[in-house]
Amino acid sequence: MDQGQDKYMNNTFDIIRTTRSNFLRLVDGLSEEQLNHVPAGFNNNIAWNLAHILVVQQTLCYVRMGFESQIPQQDMKRFGKGSRPDQWIGKEEIALFKSQVMEQIAQLEKDFRSGFFEEREYEKLLTSYGLTVDSLEYAISYLATHDALHYGYVLALKRAIEQ
Repeated sequence: MDQGQDKYMNNTFDIIRTTRSNFLRLVDGLSEEQLNHVPAGFNNNIAWNLAHILVVQQTLCYVRMGFESQIPQQDMKRFGKGSRPDQWIGKEEIALFKSQVMEQIAQLEKDFRSGFFEEREYEKLLTSYGLTVDSLEYAISYLATHDALHYGYVLALKRAIEQ
């Protein structure tokens, strides 16, 4: 990776870490009930969004590179694209998701920098955003956008819950 690409990837990982830190601060102190509440006019809840960003990272950055997800398959379906909260998400599960938010991005950065993904081909993906993701670098860049989008959803959900 040349110096310009390296700086770009450093910036991208920094954006993801910052967004996820902000996400965790936003949900800090909310009750299990608040995290599971689906306000009128919304399709999901805060807990679902928390798990969803984890599932999407696994899909974009590992599964599309031919690796198994580090998240159980039932959770990949439960929190994947197009899903909705279908059951209560308990405090233990919420705590697990919260702990994985920063751990997961740290692991991705470590794997990316160590060459873990080398000699693998990325399986192209047309996103619902209308972008064709065709490389791991692009997937990581898109992940920053996806996380920020869901941060915005959670901000709106929290405001609706607090009213």
